[in-house]
Amino acid sequence: TYLDARAERIDREVQEESTRKILARKELAWLRRGAPARSTKPKARLRTANEIVSGGPAPVGVRGSDLQLGGGTARLGNQVVELEDVVQRFELLHPGSDPGCNTEELTVFEHVDLLIEPGARLAVVGPNGSGKSTLLDIIAGRAEPVAGTVKRGKTVVVGFADQHSSDLDQNAVVRELVAGPHREPDHRDRALLERFWFDSTAQYAPVRMLSGGERRRLQLVMVLATEPNLLILDEPTNDLDLDTLRSLEAFLDDWPGALVVASHDRAFLDRVADHVLAIDPGGSVRRVPGGVSGWLAERSGGAAPRSAAPKPAPKAVAAAVPKASSGPSQYTVGRQLRETEQAMVKAQKRVDQLAERLATIDHSAVDHTEFTAVGTELAAAQAELDQLESRWLELAELQNT
Repeated sequence: TYLDARAERIDREVQEESTRKILARKELAWLRRGAPARSTKPKARLRTANEIVSGGPAPVGVRGSDLQLGGGTARLGNQVVELEDVVQRFELLHPGSDPGCNTEELTVFEHVDLLIEPGARLAVVGPNGSGKSTLLDIIAGRAEPVAGTVKRGKTVVVGFADQHSSDLDQNAVVRELVAGPHREPDHRDRALLERFWFDSTAQYAPVRMLSGGERRRLQLVMVLATEPNLLILDEPTNDLDLDTLRSLEAFLDDWPGALVVASHDRAFLDRVADHVLAIDPGGSVRRVPGGVSGWLAERSGGAAPRSAAPKPAPKAVAAAVPKASSGPSQYTVGRQLRETEQAMVKAQKRVDQLAERLATIDHSAVDHTEFTAVGTELAAAQAELDQLESRWLELAELQNT
């Protein structure tokens, strides 16, 4: 499919080159005649037109340069998204049953606690039907859980690219779709589309004429044009050609905002994510440090006890104790480091809230009870934050050894 698309692209470039030469001949004829009231001819335009007509180097075209995905990012505050004890379940109706009869509840996941901090790089993994897309919808605010709370920062701008590119209006023109329903396409839309490898022909094409990869690219244009700072991608590598996939990976390497992505492409996830949200059978969600490599290493390490012999005798356990005294594994340290970072974010938020509250208290009041109470809370919160910072430094030193 990729080679077929490449051959079609080459044919289009040949046609565009022929059109370019025709226009250059007209331009050259006009320049040679000379414009009215002009005593000199523009030498640069003459030279360019002559080079085109004589078969000089062709322009690189929209694919001659790297795919430029960056379209700007809105400022992101300290709070992104936080999930507390989130539960999601659905009611299933058995075929042929009346509504309200013979229904059962399907729990997708439960007791999910998740803190997405600024700069987070999270990969959502799990078997088909485990609820990856459902979790992404809740994080993005496109769905509400049946229980638990979801907190989003005031500065969060969500950009969501799902795997349903077929939902785009098949008769809509590409440039009009990017401009939106409230204005006409202009030069900014043209420049943005060219950065995403949509040449002049493709910009005027209806969606139904685009290939699967072009539709995925169009989705990325529409998402990044909103300048999000929380980017959520659901199976982004589907239908992408190799050039676009490499450019997407390079773009996400330098993405300044927070990223949450679900994909079956483990090589892609291992490059763009440093933590994994693993949805396990039964509906539990775990955060595993080390990216996909760390998650796979944890799975391979966790599989051994299930296939091993029954529980060893007390003597064997005692013999294993000296080995455990060498310290926790790097994966355990990484997990504890991330948990400490999350606790530090919460503690810092608490300190900021108390400091702001303390500043608003009327200091001239005779009764200083409230001032004293808030000051005591602030001191305790600061002490907790200091303790967490010390713990973080210890874990960071362990991770580097």
